[in-house]
Amino acid sequence: MDTELTSREIEILKFIERNPGKDKEFVIDYCNKEGIGSRVVISRLINDLIEKNIINDGKTKKNQKSYKLNVNSKNLLLIIPKDLDEIFEQFKLFMGKIGEIIEEEKSKDNSHIHAIKKNDDTPPKNVLSILEFSIVEIINDVYMFYFVNVLPHKLDNKEQINRLYSVYFGKVSEMYSYLASDSFAIGQPFTLDDIRESTLCKNYVLSKGLSTYERVLAVKKICKGNNLEYHLNNLLDLLWTKNIESVILLYHLQYGSIVKSQSVKKDPSLQGDAMFDAIEVLEKIHYHFDELIKIGGMSKIESLI
Repeated sequence: MDTELTSREIEILKFIERNPGKDKEFVIDYCNKEGIGSRVVISRLINDLIEKNIINDGKTKKNQKSYKLNVNSKNLLLIIPKDLDEIFEQFKLFMGKIGEIIEEEKSKDNSHIHAIKKNDDTPPKNVLSILEFSIVEIINDVYMFYFVNVLPHKLDNKEQINRLYSVYFGKVSEMYSYLASDSFAIGQPFTLDDIRESTLCKNYVLSKGLSTYERVLAVKKICKGNNLEYHLNNLLDLLWTKNIESVILLYHLQYGSIVKSQSVKKDPSLQGDAMFDAIEVLEKIHYHFDELIKIGGMSKIESLI
């Protein structure tokens, strides 16, 4: 709930989430007793949240006095920040696994962890460390595509879209900050050459310049060779299933076979991610990248899309 809501609004929402279906007076009584605000203030904040479509009141009549409050599970102002929090936690787990392998290999003569064989077409240096920035770029590819191409069709409110942009860029900043946190001691003197020669800088530069497909391919190949495939798939599957429309469009998937045709016929109002079978999407996208790895790169990509 990191969408510029006030601390009082957040507390009200948390209580309604824990106690769905309670009437307004029940929520006001609790929040007042907890010192969140006066009854008048709490009532006004609840009305504001209803007006913003963040909570539903379940009213069937305009002048209905008694009604039940529930958090609107379809409200993008709540969904997107929660999705990003979940992805960030999975991201940190994945980074932790990378760190474990790097630490294990430091005392061994396993140069393949840090350099690629001559007959390999993946980036030439610091391969495992490059994953850190490449993963952020993959996440950014999907979400920026969503914000630019999909979100404006779902949310006809520029102010709310801008708020979600702010939330997203804040989360990306957290990811980069997480990667950079151990690279330099705070306040330590440095020169531009120090930064240029740092592992962090080199890895960042090496991770850039790859196409959307090539970036995913490079990461999958590195992970497959370092027993990280399971953890990578946990992160990518979460990212992709949270952004099915963007994934289909961004990776040029043929989507005719993954539409829930029967569901759409039964409920024509189904739109967006609800139209697609997430399992089918994941199987299709993993098949694409597995096939690309088999043929050794991008030369025959048009035969797969």
